[in-house]
Amino acid sequence: MRIRMSSPLVCLLALGLAVAPGSLQAADEAPPAATAKAPAAKSGDSKDALKQWAGLVQRREKLMEIIEGLQEEYAVAEKAGDNAKKKEIGEKFQKLLTEFQTDIMPNMLKLVDEVNRLDPTDTTAAELVAGRAFKENRFSDVVAIINKMGIDKLGDKASPILLAIGGVSRFATQDFAGAQALMETTRKVEPQLFAELGAQYLPSCPEYMEYWKTEQAIRTKEAQSDDLPRVLMKTTKGDIVIELFENEAPNTVANFISLVEQKKYDGIKFHRVIPRFMAQGGDPNTLDEDPSNDGMGGPGYHIACECYRKDARKHFQGSLSMAHAGKDTGGSQFFLTHLPTAHLNANAEEQRGHTVFGRVVKGLDVALSLEKGDTIKSATVIRKRDHKYEPMKIAENEKPATPRLKLKGRTPTGGN
Repeated sequence: MRIRMSSPLVCLLALGLAVAPGSLQAADEAPPAATAKAPAAKSGDSKDALKQWAGLVQRREKLMEIIEGLQEEYAVAEKAGDNAKKKEIGEKFQKLLTEFQTDIMPNMLKLVDEVNRLDPTDTTAAELVAGRAFKENRFSDVVAIINKMGIDKLGDKASPILLAIGGVSRFATQDFAGAQALMETTRKVEPQLFAELGAQYLPSCPEYMEYWKTEQAIRTKEAQSDDLPRVLMKTTKGDIVIELFENEAPNTVANFISLVEQKKYDGIKFHRVIPRFMAQGGDPNTLDEDPSNDGMGGPGYHIACECYRKDARKHFQGSLSMAHAGKDTGGSQFFLTHLPTAHLNANAEEQRGHTVFGRVVKGLDVALSLEKGDTIKSATVIRKRDHKYEPMKIAENEKPATPRLKLKGRTPTGGN
């Protein structure tokens, strides 16, 4: 019998993230054994691998049933103020969690890639492989997995986990109609899980369907002209080629090219990375040995925002955008988006928004894999138009500005 994933906790456990409920164990106390990618099983006796897998799945589902029961017992004990019972339940939970993390999940991870290869329709294997890809921002891989599963035909009979991460992954890869369908199904079958994964993106799907049509038309014309400036960014994770939107953000592009040509980005670290959001870099303060000032630096001047223009570009996956601490306070800090971020698009009435001034055209997988501390080894202009790139600058404010990019309600920021 397949248990109903009735809480975000159990969904996380099923994915092998092994995060305990806050009332029983703090998330940062959970040991990392189940989150690491275990060595893949060697190709050999396929029947034996499938047999081992079936036994592990049975053990896992039984454990999940017990954990759900303990959650209910804990809630009753907490309501009654029975601390002794709460302690007893907590000890039982820890024992089960240890078994899950040190025995069941590591062995499942050793087999999962082989099982997924042998049977792409195995839901449990698909959940684990897709979950691992999702954690690593490999959204295209998640989409490939759910498409093989035929998740659209399964509808509300599909795995809630695959529905949830599949919806976000489709959104990330610009399939907004497909994302909307999966998110609406997730909301129907697992409202709690939808609140964790999907709720912040669903409202943006209709408008982004239109934005994407416009963006595709612009990119078609740009490909025909093939003359936009490009920058090669060599990072410790690999190479990224960025095309710059000089037509819609000429001053921001001039500023970026000027800084690149002055070698201002060489050696600078990505000081802020939030999975399923963005990677932020460009702060010269990361060159010193004081991590406390990272995110507060800049080139010594500001430039005006260009996101309020009528032709301003929107944020999609792989967009290059300016970080700032408020209108017209951008400088050298920038960010690369992991997925579309509607709340960072310009809102002229509220005077907020970020200027999109380029996109990744090569090395998107590298951009999505960036982690805090990864370094720009060098940045080089590999193509530009035949004119000078000298930005119009605004005098530096007396008060330092610290750019902070927000998730829904939070934003990227950048210093002077």
